[in-house]
Amino acid sequence: MKLLSLELENIRSYRKLNILFPSGSILFRGDMGSGKSTILMAVEFALFGSSYLLKHLVSKKEQKGEVVLRFDVDGITYEIGRVIYIKNNRPSQSSKESYIMVDGVKEPLAISDLRSRVLEILGFNELTNSRADSRVYRYAVYVPQEEIKSIIESKDREEIIRQAFSMEDYNTSIDNIKKIVKNMKHTNEKTAIRFERLDEYVTKVQEKHTLLAELNNEISQYVNSESKLTEQQKSIQLNMNKNRSKMDEIIG
Repeated sequence: MKLLSLELENIRSYRKLNILFPSGSILFRGDMGSGKSTILMAVEFALFGSSYLLKHLVSKKEQKGEVVLRFDVDGITYEIGRVIYIKNNRPSQSSKESYIMVDGVKEPLAISDLRSRVLEILGFNELTNSRADSRVYRYAVYVPQEEIKSIIESKDREEIIRQAFSMEDYNTSIDNIKKIVKNMKHTNEKTAIRFERLDEYVTKVQEKHTLLAELNNEISQYVNSESKLTEQQKSIQLNMNKNRSKMDEIIG
């Protein structure tokens, strides 16, 4: 994800702010309370609409706050806008004024579906509970200073890391590779057996070809013998005819 711009209105210490993010690495520098964390919180809220941020974002004495974030993922430009209203000291998001745009085309999604859509865009492997914040974002992208210690000491840090780096996907890939290798071995064994049988078939065919050649040779010999006998028969018949002619001459 590449951040492009961020617009804030009545968000904590910012009455109006428009940031165009440059390419490359970005460094926020400033004194304590100058608003560095506000920018990061606003980015998180724009992406996920985290409910725990609602009461902390709108500037004091204001009844409305607005965040608009533009970012790029794989060459596609996204824009998310969220609006917060304060009524009876209770913050809530405006369904009518919150939106997501993809390459300039607005998608008609409810607030409850926005988070799921963002998780899909970012490829985060998380549950799509619209009320939950993104644990992957909180622990892998933006970690508030006051929460670093709790993350290090967290009993769930292994699970968080697994989610952040989609370890389950790797485990699934490894299992699939093992299955493929097993199937290949099984296929190779079958192929080897077939080759052994093929060798047997080739040997039998060669034996039959040899036998056929021998039979053809014997048949040729019989044919030659028959031809010789036929010639001998003709010769004998001719001699007999000559002898009869001579006998007829003598008798006559």
